Parts: sequence; structure tokens; C-alpha cells
Amino acid sequence: LKSCVCVMHDPLLDSNVDAAVQTRILLSHGITRLGTQAWLFCTPLFLLSFTPGRLLAPALFGLCTYCANLLLGPWLGSWADRADRLTVVRYGTLMQGAAVLGNTILIFATPLLVEDSPGNMVLSAVGIACCCGVLEKLGASLTDVPVKRDWGPTLLWHNSELLRATNTYMSQIDLTTEVVGPFLAGVVIALCASSQWSPSSRVPPENVGYVLVGLANIISFVPQYILLRSAYFMREEIMKRKGSGVTKERPKGSWAVWIRHPAGVQLLGLSYAVLYLTVMSPHGPLLTAYLSDAGLSASQLSILRGAGALAGVAGVTAKPQCFRSCGDKGSNVFAVGTLGLSGLCAAACFALAGVHDADRIKLLYLFCFFVVMARPGLYAFELGVLNQEQELVDEKCRSGIGAVDNALTSAATLIMYVAGTLLNDTSYFGWLVNASAACLLAGVALYSLWCMLFHEHKHRHSSEIGDGHSHAGHGHVHHHVHTTQAQRTLDEEGWHVHVHFNPVWRRGFSASASN
Repeated sequence: LKSCVCVMHDPLLDSNVDAAVQTRILLSHGITRLGTQAWLFCTPLFLLSFTPGRLLAPALFGLCTYCANLLLGPWLGSWADRADRLTVVRYGTLMQGAAVLGNTILIFATPLLVEDSPGNMVLSAVGIACCCGVLEKLGASLTDVPVKRDWGPTLLWHNSELLRATNTYMSQIDLTTEVVGPFLAGVVIALCASSQWSPSSRVPPENVGYVLVGLANIISFVPQYILLRSAYFMREEIMKRKGSGVTKERPKGSWAVWIRHPAGVQLLGLSYAVLYLTVMSPHGPLLTAYLSDAGLSASQLSILRGAGALAGVAGVTAKPQCFRSCGDKGSNVFAVGTLGLSGLCAAACFALAGVHDADRIKLLYLFCFFVVMARPGLYAFELGVLNQEQELVDEKCRSGIGAVDNALTSAATLIMYVAGTLLNDTSYFGWLVNASAACLLAGVALYSLWCMLFHEHKHRHSSEIGDGHSHAGHGHVHHHVHTTQAQRTLDEEGWHVHVHFNPVWRRGFSASASN
């Protein structure tokens, strides 16, 4: 009770400070996501100009960035867990700004130089673009992951309702900017193309539009850092790492920490990552290419993309109400269950489209409908997993665990790109759709398995049994590991509530024993 009173009167944890911190985090996230999404829209377009008529440059760019995130992301996450939080964000924004600046210069300079030695210059341009893309991707992993996984829970740890609301708003920002960013970038590029203005006759007007979007993205990193720095110093004592950050023991890598972490975060991460093993994404390049080849117009494809994003916003917006009605597990099971069911219906429609040629287009429209209907479940489940991992993951390794989760989704994305490359004939696309539906159902199964194996309940620890605990009333004893925050919640008599390994069959035995 004394600790609660202290928290209530701590000026650092004042509700006005809570609101100011939340506002700065959300503004920072919104500004940088808008610039980033606009730039991501431009990237494949200017890469195509390096290899006209071929997808080689965009494919190499994607391969390099995802491989770098898979291989180096967890290592950077491990470092971010030990380094000063503000320093991590500073390096991340500098890396992103330098990378975007490099590609912006490349866009402007390449047309001026390519005529002199076209073959070598194009290869060099693609190589430089890939290097800048890798630097940008790794820089993003030092800003996006720590802010979402670590800054939020650290700054707002005492107000779980506000923390969940912040996560919801950030997800809504992600989805909204996914539509608004490319739209604004398209407007800028179109205006530049229609004006036909360029500082040089050798630089296409479209490239001027790419450069303007790139410069706007670079500028967005400045307010992002300033706002995060302000939030940091509002609660500097809480945000500072304990100690110097240097230990005598060799720090464990993120993968090792992830494998040994309690509370089943491995199953949580895998249940979400496996959902990326799909071609049924409204903005996915493989689905877009197939539907375009099947006869859908560019305007219809843009409607599909926008509808997917709006459906995602609806799912994220409905998530808090679903949580209040069903709790964490119930709302997440509902979300991932609707995702799996929609994916199964989409696969069935696609299979029927391959059989009934007369109704093929109508069935493809129905297929697209179910693809869109899967988005609310996907983004609501993503938000639910984020909320759970913020509570379950040890505060000492949040960035590392988040980086491993990102690496897993990168690996899943790479697998789908490789599969699409090997099965590049449109006649094989049905195989990819069926595999995608199976992976969505695998996500449902993995999360359901986590629900059956891990349980949250009140229990008491006995000092005589070390790390084990004894359930009041029936004397059942077993051992489990505590995270830093779970250890901190122990009261004077050894009681606390947290999630640990406690499968359904053990719960049934415990209930019968207590009776």
C-alpha cells in the first residue's frame, strides 16, 4: 500500500506528464511514419528506372534489406538493450537520414552520369541503392522497435490502460500513413511530371518528385528525434539504464535470450511471424502482379489496397472493446481465428475461380473481399501480441526480443519472395494461395497452443522451494523463472500474479486437488 501511495504522489508520474509523454510519442511516430511510407512508395519506382522492363533492381533491394534485418537486427536489438535509450534513437535517426540522403543524391545524379558509362553506372547505382536501403532498414530497427517495445512500457508502466491506448493509436497511425503517405507522394510526383520542370534536361521530372519526397522524409527525422528527446527528459530518471551498461559477463545475444525467455514468448512470436508466410496481402507485390495479369485495373488494385488499410484500422479500433469483453486471450483468439477463417474462405474462392471460367472474375472479386476481411483480424492480433509481449518480456531485453520478432517476420517474407521466384508462372499461384491459408491456420494453432500451455493466476512463492511456488489450498509445487518486473510484484507474503507455464491438464489437476 505504501508503494502505491508513493507512486500516486510521485511528480514524475503525474497524469499531466502522462498525457504530454503520450502526445510526444504519437506525434513523433506519426511524422516519421508519414515520411517513411511516402519514401517506401518511391523506392521501387526509381529502382525500376535503373533496370527498365525488369524487376531485378527492386528484387535485389528487397533481398538485401530483409537479409540484413534477419542477420543483423537481433544483434542491434541486443546492443539497444544495453546502451543508453536516447543514444540508440539518435543513431537510428542518423542512419536513416544518411541512407535516405544517399539514395536521394543517387536519384538525381544517376541520370547525369549514366550516359557516359551506362553498364557500369547502372550496376554501381543498384549496389549503392541496396547499401543505403540496408542502412535505412537497420536504422529503422533502432527507432521503431525500441520505441514501441521499450519506451512505451518504460514511460507509461504505471498506467496500463494508457499504454494500451498508446499502442492502439500507434497501430492506427501505421495503417493510416500506409494509405496517406503513398497518396501524397503520388501527388508530388504527378505534379512534377505534369510541370515538366527539371534542373537538367537529362534528369526526368519524375526524379525531381522522388527527390522532393526524399528530402521531406529526411526533414521528418528532425522532429522525430526532438519529440522523443523531450519525452525522454520528462522522465529521465526512469529512462536511464541502471548502472553503466557494462557488465563483466559477456552479454547474451538476442536469439539466446529469446530461446531461454519464460512465459512462452517464442510461441507468441512464431504465431505472429507465420502470418507473414502469405501472398494474400492487399498491398503485396505478388498478389498485385497476379491480379493485374488476371485483368483487374490499376484503379481496382488501388481500391483493394485502400480497403485493406481501412479494414485494418477498423480492427485496431475495435480491439480495445473486444479486450474489455473477452480479455487478452479471448480477444486475440477471436482476432486470429477470424483471420484464419477469412484466409480459408479466400483460398476456397480462388480454387473455384480456377474451375469455373465463366464466373472467374466474380470469384476473384469474392477472393479479394475475403482477403480484405482478413485484415481486421491480422492487425488486431498484431496489437494484441504487442500488448502481451510488453507485459511478458523482461524489461532488460525488450528491444532484443522485438528485434528477433522482426527478424522472424523478415525470414517469413523472404521465404514468400523465394517461393514466388521459383513458382513464377501464374498457373502456380494457386499453390501459393493454399500454402498461405495453411500458414494462417498454423498461426491460429500456435497461439491456441500458447493459451493452453501458459496461464496467469495468483499464486504464492515459498522461500523453502527456491524458484518454485506453492498454490494456496492444495500445496501443488513446481518451478518457474521470473522476469524482473514479475519479481518486483511479489508482496511481503510471497503472493503475486503473472503468466507462467501451467498447461490445461495441470490446471485441471490443481482444481480437482483443491476440491
